[in-house]
Amino acid sequence: MSSTLDLLGALEDAGKQDERKYPEGISDHNSSGKAYIAMLEVAKEKRRYIKSHSKKTDYRSEKAYLVQRSEISKQTGVAVQSLFNTSTYAKALVAELQKVNDELKELKEKRFSEKTTRTKAKSKDSIYSENMALKSQIELMKKQLAEEHINAVIGKMSLKAKKILLP
Repeated sequence: MSSTLDLLGALEDAGKQDERKYPEGISDHNSSGKAYIAMLEVAKEKRRYIKSHSKKTDYRSEKAYLVQRSEISKQTGVAVQSLFNTSTYAKALVAELQKVNDELKELKEKRFSEKTTRTKAKSKDSIYSENMALKSQIELMKKQLAEEHINAVIGKMSLKAKKILLP
């Protein structure tokens, strides 16, 4: 009975491998499938890195946020030269690597473009001019508020008090 279950499990595993969708030129028949899966795993790690690092200094080196050929080579155990240059599937693998890296670059740029309105991203002159404009707005609002309070107090005063205070 257990041998039948083992056989069914093996057939299900084989069916799952056949369902795997690869880009054109990449398959499980050679090391390109293994390299493609390794590329996606490394890209997942790089996305995590981008989400958790918010300083521009964290991105000085491209290997911090882009998938490198050597990383894929280490995970698959196949030489970089044979994966990306000499094999028949090299062009397809390089094209997929370029797509993944373009996506990661875009994600990094999006991460920094969202924060351009923060004070840290502005120059000293623009911060100073904004500060001065805000201070003048505050002074104007204080004057308007004081006038409103004075008018409200005068409106509540008796006629006799108004004649004494206001000539």
